[in-house]
Amino acid sequence: MNQKQQRTLPAVSRQFLHSMPLNMFEDMFEPLIEQSRNITIRYHFQEDKSQSTFSGSIVVYSVNDSLCPDDFRVKLINLVESSMQKFGDFLESLDPLQIDPCIDYFIGKLKGLHSLVGNESLFVRGVGEDCTLQCQFRTFKRYRLVGPDTGDCRLFSQAICYKAEVFADVWLQVIDAARDHLELIRKIFRQSLVDEVSGNSKISDSKSQFSLKFNMSVSHVGCMFHLLYKSELIDVPDRCIPSLIEWMTGNFQSKNKENISSSSLRNKFFTPDLASLDFWEQKLQDGIKRIRDIRERLIK
Repeated sequence: MNQKQQRTLPAVSRQFLHSMPLNMFEDMFEPLIEQSRNITIRYHFQEDKSQSTFSGSIVVYSVNDSLCPDDFRVKLINLVESSMQKFGDFLESLDPLQIDPCIDYFIGKLKGLHSLVGNESLFVRGVGEDCTLQCQFRTFKRYRLVGPDTGDCRLFSQAICYKAEVFADVWLQVIDAARDHLELIRKIFRQSLVDEVSGNSKISDSKSQFSLKFNMSVSHVGCMFHLLYKSELIDVPDRCIPSLIEWMTGNFQSKNKENISSSSLRNKFFTPDLASLDFWEQKLQDGIKRIRDIRERLIK
């Protein structure tokens, strides 16, 4: 929020924050919060049978039942996207002047989830008998260790967490991406507000020209561009997504709407619904059949 807004709208911000439902963030992001409350690291000892004397190493088997960092990332991203859809629906009900304080509130809450990961030091043996090295790594601050009943796992807790550092990094990356997503939503809403104040001059100019009409709903159009963006078939940097949505709003029509709302298209772009995903899955399957038919005719 810029200084001018802070001077003219402090009462609005305070009134909105006081009127927000208690635990609203917790209700929307409950699945992600549940993950943070129950970080469970499963591990086992792997014996090195190639050595004449007994030796081995600690192996992290899973974190929150995810066997590898990529699985953990997909799980967290799915939870965040589901929560973001609820958040987007909630923003639609707000006055434009309430959006900034609402996003600030949610970003603050996400910072709390970000702090689940902290830095620790581990002393390891270096080259030489009397040489030790200090190793910095990131680890979950709250966790539960589950492993074989071989002594006290607390004796190995630092080593286990060191091996699980990649999972902690994934947590930070997903939370950072969620905060960036909120900032992007803020930018889009601000741009929409500017367009409304200026009389939507740019959109009006583009509407006077050719506008491509899709025989699909706004949800299907938003989902289509979401898939194109995620598949990297269109090269659009994150910072330019507001411009992309503005361009789509000015140049496309849906099956039922000649004038597409930028806020509605934004929601469908970021969080496609199941019906739209099913629609495009069927369309892609139909397209594969057509490609095979064309290929067979060309071969003949």
